[in-house]
Amino acid sequence: MLLINSTIKHDEFALPSMGRLEAVAVCICLHNNEQLLFVSTYLPPAAPVNRTDMDKIFSAFTSVVVVGDLNSKHVAWNGPSVDSNGKTLLTYCTDKNLSIHYPNQPTHFPHNSPPSVLDIAITKHCSVSKPLATPSLSSDHNPIVFKIQQRPVLTTPRMVYDYKHADWKLFKSTLDGTIPRNPTLLSTADLEQAVIAFEIAIRQAATTAISLHKVVRNQLTLPPALTQILKLKNYYRRRSQRLRSPIFRYLAHIVNQIFLVKLQRLKNAKWNSFLRTLHPQKPSFWKVTRYSTTTKLTIPPLLRNGTQIFRPLKKAEELARQFERVHNLTLHMSTSHHSQIITRTVNKAFRHPISPATTIQPTNPHEIRR
Repeated sequence: MLLINSTIKHDEFALPSMGRLEAVAVCICLHNNEQLLFVSTYLPPAAPVNRTDMDKIFSAFTSVVVVGDLNSKHVAWNGPSVDSNGKTLLTYCTDKNLSIHYPNQPTHFPHNSPPSVLDIAITKHCSVSKPLATPSLSSDHNPIVFKIQQRPVLTTPRMVYDYKHADWKLFKSTLDGTIPRNPTLLSTADLEQAVIAFEIAIRQAATTAISLHKVVRNQLTLPPALTQILKLKNYYRRRSQRLRSPIFRYLAHIVNQIFLVKLQRLKNAKWNSFLRTLHPQKPSFWKVTRYSTTTKLTIPPLLRNGTQIFRPLKKAEELARQFERVHNLTLHMSTSHHSQIITRTVNKAFRHPISPATTIQPTNPHEIRR
């Protein structure tokens, strides 16, 4: 599993089939039209490091960051000993000119052997800071934290028009002053320019008369008391995993049950508070009704050169490129007589254009019905 901030522009990347190595990857968009492949990996303890699997990852992109538990021990990254996986991994990174980044603190605390560093980062043409092991998870592995010295492309927050508080009189006056009246349309190029000018006028009028507001997700915030219970649960779980003590395991189980019960009560209270604010005369009531009664449709991602595309904009761009590749203009499918009739009809329409009305009456939103 790989978690990534939704504000970072990225796409899931489908890696080739591996041997024993488990890996999931995303392609992160960087500035200057560059890309970074970020891979989260796990190698089971009994599995050997396979150079072929590593080649499949590092040959995919110019800049690559691989992180995870590769179950490879070596004194080169502060391990207490050296095993065969550690030797193979160090030799591979040296041959491929890859950098290995590791913390100064142990990341794995087994109950039957000394602590060791199993969680590391391997980079190719990417600078990162010194990793730091932090005991922030309830596991016998401490995660490592580091900074990537690259600037990712951030997605802008979703902005929508606030039609409820729009100034429609200003919208109409702006549109009347921007759109040229009785344009001369003598060719397809003139028609294209008129369409572009009309779209620009609509956008300028909307920017002037309709305000924007940001779509904010209502996230659940834990109260301080519940946060302390969560920390206490993680503390008991870490102690039980490091000491293999049944007392700490029992305490972690009890505190976890208490946390789950209080968390469910918090969610129920927040949901009930939201339901009390609903009223049949408010739009939010019908939005919740439609959301609860509508069957959810899942749209699968598109696959392009091993990369899965999830974002609607990227899907639209890829479909447009695909249509351009497979469709060609068929200009010579009709007979010469048919072509002459079409040419005369089009020329006649351009010689005698229909004069539009001098005034444009805007459509009232109340006139539009389903």
